[in-house]
Amino acid sequence: MKKNIIILVLAIFSVTLAFSQAIVRTKISSTPSDAEVYVDGSHIGHTSMEFRFRSGQMYKIELRKNNYRSQVFTYRGGSGNINKRLEALPPAKKPHRDPHKMNAPSYEHRKDHHKQNFHKPFKPHNNRPKPPHHKRKYTLIIKSDIPRAAVSIDRRYVGTTPLRIELEKGMHDVFVNLPGHRDYYEKVDLNNDKDIFIRFR
Repeated sequence: MKKNIIILVLAIFSVTLAFSQAIVRTKISSTPSDAEVYVDGSHIGHTSMEFRFRSGQMYKIELRKNNYRSQVFTYRGGSGNINKRLEALPPAKKPHRDPHKMNAPSYEHRKDHHKQNFHKPFKPHNNRPKPPHHKRKYTLIIKSDIPRAAVSIDRRYVGTTPLRIELEKGMHDVFVNLPGHRDYYEKVDLNNDKDIFIRFR
């Protein structure tokens, strides 16, 4: 009898744990639509869209759109769909012009300015600073068995699969999201041209 009770308690605990870790598909929308969506700092797409959150886990979400205030908020997975209204930014003020500063300089001022420039030492052109050296770039190609998956590189949305992009040499964070499938993440050390093919589950 006691053994059966222990087995029953363990079974209930296992079911509760599995439910708490369930993946819940959640719709993210905004007014107006087509706002950029960032989850924990990673760009995942634009509203309206669906994203899979882990039930019970806390996420930091940010919505961005030009000419609107960004919204940053926390969300617990499994709490229901997300729908936010973005506040429009006020129009930018035109800079105030001082009418006195627009007057032409007097003759005395122009004469003094000519004298100052006349005594400046001559600088040869070969002393100009050289432009900074640019890092070498390589081509990164990302394909997937299901096309039009959203691709973010170094936390910046760059397009959808299939994708061909040139990046500077070094480490890059590659994040690929397709609603209804497991997210793909890889830290790529780019020191030559590279191809990535993703099979979604």
